[in-house]
Amino acid sequence: MIAALLAVGSAGDLDDSLEALRVLTGRPALLLRLDAFIRREPWYSTRPAPSLTEADPVALVLAASHADGRIRERVVRRMLHQPRPEMMPFLVLRTSDWVRRVREPACAALAVLLHENPLLATPATVRTALLTNRRQRGAFAHGQLLVPLLAESGTALSGRLLTAPDPVVRRFVLDTTAHRLRFRDLVALAESDPGRQVRARAAEAAARQAVWTDQVEPLRRLARSRHAEVRITALTGLMRTGSPQNVVPYLDDPSALIRALAREAARRTVPALRVRPGTAHRLGPGSRQPPSGTGRGCCCRTG
Repeated sequence: MIAALLAVGSAGDLDDSLEALRVLTGRPALLLRLDAFIRREPWYSTRPAPSLTEADPVALVLAASHADGRIRERVVRRMLHQPRPEMMPFLVLRTSDWVRRVREPACAALAVLLHENPLLATPATVRTALLTNRRQRGAFAHGQLLVPLLAESGTALSGRLLTAPDPVVRRFVLDTTAHRLRFRDLVALAESDPGRQVRARAAEAAARQAVWTDQVEPLRRLARSRHAEVRITALTGLMRTGSPQNVVPYLDDPSALIRALAREAARRTVPALRVRPGTAHRLGPGSRQPPSGTGRGCCCRTG
């Protein structure tokens, strides 16, 4: 793989080099393995260091994983002065470098670049930061990404990252910015995001806002979702707003959890009624309480 990447870079086509980096950083777990492999690979480590002033992007980012810490440090400083979105994941890797003289300039460079241009926090950059956060010295990049996301000007960045193909990135951004997202954006995520956990988190945030502001209609809209994890959150919200009558019609829902919630809503709406699983009743807001003796007759057999 290293040889193939170097061959692409040495061809001299900048667009091809950047495309190769986009493909590589699109798999951050592979990027971390490649970073560790390059340090242990004698064939690469014994090669002459590339001229950093003339190196193509591929040669430059591979040099960022060189076994020689002095080379890694020079690459970090080069990245600071010629930043590219495709190189940011490699800079994130160096923020967890075991050598202090490499790690500290990398942390400073990441902070400066994200401050100057928050949109450099690409989905690949975020995913790499989430992976390096598991390392012993890897928390800096994760924390630094919170700064532009939580800033007043972070709406464009969060909106862009919420459309990332990686659901892990979308979950991270949603968990970080849910309290700042508009209600209609949360509802849109809950209804259309392809990731189940993202839908559930968005529905929870939207339902929380609806309950706090005592809005029943948005909860009823979410309750009509085709996704069970969205329906159960919305129906729970309806129960909390004191609207159990809107939950009772879900007695025949395909989800067992929702059916159980609907039975509880039926008990609250018509206290004397005992609703059993599999009942054919579909109680609406206008249902009346049955007579107290209903269902208590005696069947006798005559001889």
